[in-house]
Amino acid sequence: MKKLVFILAVIASLFATGCKKSYHLESYENEWFLINIEQNGVNVSPYLMGVEATLTGEKVSSNTLKITGCSGINQYFGEIKFKGDKISVGDKMGSTKMAGAPEAMEFEDLFLKGLTGADKIYLEATGEAVILKIENTKDNITLLFS
Repeated sequence: MKKLVFILAVIASLFATGCKKSYHLESYENEWFLINIEQNGVNVSPYLMGVEATLTGEKVSSNTLKITGCSGINQYFGEIKFKGDKISVGDKMGSTKMAGAPEAMEFEDLFLKGLTGADKIYLEATGEAVILKIENTKDNITLLFS
């Protein structure tokens, strides 16, 4: 009976904390597809710009995630370092340098600005889906991946 009460208390506390949860670094090891960028309350959809942006994470140490992906036109690579609930994008960030349509280049610049200046990362459960959110609070940019 005591076990049942304890289990019910744990379940109740999980529901009380809402949808945002803390995850281990391994939770980010996946291929993620950008669904939206929010900047200062304005949404910028990659689909409307005719581009696709991705992020693939691979754990390389207890506090480092290697990231690669497509930023709309170019391929990028780098690292995200975890310090408690904060992150920083390592200074090993780089990308290819191909040109594209002006609006696609603007989108890519916004995406990379959001990613390279990121200071928060978390997963949020929304119904059946899990959304990866990367925030650059200095520039008020949020990257949303599914």
